[in-house]
Amino acid sequence: MRFLRLTQANTGVTIHVNMDQVVVIAPNKTGGAVLLTTAVEKDSARIVPVKETPQEVMALLDGALAKA
Repeated sequence: MRFLRLTQANTGVTIHVNMDQVVVIAPNKTGGAVLLTTAVEKDSARIVPVKETPQEVMALLDGALAKA
């Protein structure tokens, strides 16, 4: 498993998001990104608002994939 280290928008806390679970990356009204991820335990999704922009999240994903 590979993880992205991001900052949660509403708390400012650093979170780790499993790259394999990211389904959608969309912009939000504050300029950050909203990630839609699959949940590990259930057949459901989780919405994760982060401070990073969608472009920054994509760059992190691309960089991590290039290292793999």
